[in-house]
Amino acid sequence: MIKLERERFVPNFSRHELSCPCCGLDDIELLLVYGLQVLRCELCKIYFEEVFIGVNSGIRCESCDEQLKRKLAKQKGVPYRKSKKVSKHVLKKAADIWGYRKRSYGEPKIIVPPEVIAREAAKIYVFKRGGVGLYKKRGFVHLDVREVTARWGDKWRE
Repeated sequence: MIKLERERFVPNFSRHELSCPCCGLDDIELLLVYGLQVLRCELCKIYFEEVFIGVNSGIRCESCDEQLKRKLAKQKGVPYRKSKKVSKHVLKKAADIWGYRKRSYGEPKIIVPPEVIAREAAKIYVFKRGGVGLYKKRGFVHLDVREVTARWGDKWRE
């Protein structure tokens, strides 16, 4: 894994927006960052205007990941059970994203449907052979650069 000393990995993604929120860990897998940049460019082509990708979660340290999993279990009303599986976020290979288009000053953002993001991401080489999870009800897409193809979440088509 290469650690960059610059503030921006690629033109549209900074170290800060992909780093762990609690400790600032930011040495993310560069293949993921480049895949996100390509995805942004592809979405701009579809909509014929600038599309922005917001990052809900990039890298997470183990304690941050643990807190999030506890919070989600509590929201669902189920008991929390520690998993043996290590999150791709902890492995620095994943990001949870959402997309939007800006309108004129003062007007609300127009959300890009998560299923469109998932479908377009699945066409990009790094995600075609990686993980794409669609969380339509929660309004985001999980993308990762694992070694095998994986698809999950709400129903969608590639």
